[in-house]
Amino acid sequence: MLRQKNSLSTLSRLGLISLAVVKAEYRQQSSSSDLIKRATQDINTANYEENLNIIFYLAAFVMYQFNDDKQALHWLDDAVDYITGHNSHYMLANCYHLIAQIAKNQGKDEQRLEATQRQAFLTELS
Repeated sequence: MLRQKNSLSTLSRLGLISLAVVKAEYRQQSSSSDLIKRATQDINTANYEENLNIIFYLAAFVMYQFNDDKQALHWLDDAVDYITGHNSHYMLANCYHLIAQIAKNQGKDEQRLEATQRQAFLTELS
């Protein structure tokens, strides 16, 4: 598969986002944010591969680790749009699981229930 000039490979993006997760474990928020930016730069114009879905989920997970629910939900919304926009469902159940967890933490029972139901449905598809 050819990729656009100056575009990162999927493997490079996965490496960067994985390093962001490691940095988050060590509470290095600035480094994690920089790595997320690098991993997601021009991702919408990259040749689509299902493994790119992981990038969005892990960006959300990093923000969740930093208790930044607003940014986590932003990444999860982007993930759902990106994944469904490419007629995929890979990683959607994971995204809805994290949405449900955030809603639970915020005491938003209706949102938690809806996300949990979507997660269960998608899990059954696999």
